[in-house]
Amino acid sequence: MRLQFSPSKYLLVLCSLMLSLNLVLYAEELSSGKVTDRDTKGLNIELISKVESIQPGKAFCVGLSLKHDKGFHTYWKNPGIVGMATAVKWELPAGFTASDLHWPYPELSQMAEYPCFGYERDVILYTVITPPQSFTEKNIKITANTNWMCCSDTCHPGYKKFSLTLPKGDGKIDPKVSEQFKQAESELPTMSTNITAELQSEPDAQTIIVKISSHQDLLLQTIYNSDGQTTPDLSNSLKKVSKDSWIFMAERSKYGMKSANTFPFILKTKKNHFKVIAVK
Repeated sequence: MRLQFSPSKYLLVLCSLMLSLNLVLYAEELSSGKVTDRDTKGLNIELISKVESIQPGKAFCVGLSLKHDKGFHTYWKNPGIVGMATAVKWELPAGFTASDLHWPYPELSQMAEYPCFGYERDVILYTVITPPQSFTEKNIKITANTNWMCCSDTCHPGYKKFSLTLPKGDGKIDPKVSEQFKQAESELPTMSTNITAELQSEPDAQTIIVKISSHQDLLLQTIYNSDGQTTPDLSNSLKKVSKDSWIFMAERSKYGMKSANTFPFILKTKKNHFKVIAVK
């Protein structure tokens, strides 16, 4: 029997193979310490620091600045069934620690015939780095081993080893990038005490059901699930059922987390993006 592939499915298979090969090479180079730079079509990526110098004991931000060419996108932490979330592996001096990436709210984008969660706009994915209370080095080197995928009609996985060297000092904010970081911070989803969510479906149920309640006058628009229990290509709906409550229903992904008693998501309203966790 001869298998037939549509152009879009062939593209997805090809992207998957390219990504797998690049990640294998990337892992080998990381382990050997010989990471080489690779350019990616459609994307300008750069490691930037919010501060000009590092003050002992004072946390500061560094981030990946992602600037997309028109028609290209990268991916959020739950991209869907296509694409790959941008990832960073940090190399820091002894005593320095790094937080998880802070992700701006995503957008609904498209790869071939499949919807996905990602970024078409320019964004900064940033991390908070905390130095020890004291250190003797005059200059501190921060290295980010980074891999990503940038797509338009075709996909372009890439990776690069970025490094910043910052002097020991007073931790003054760099005026050249302060507005960029201010914008990045404004795009982080916020928590709201006025919004609650209940996971009404059973763990591993084929249909995920979430009840959302709020005493605020909200115009809900969409939901971005953040842990892969559902993906944007699967059927879903968001319906208002009373003055202050809504029901979200979505088909469960067969690749998602199993036996989950919570459902984390970003709730997009007309004016804001909220970080919400539905609890069973």
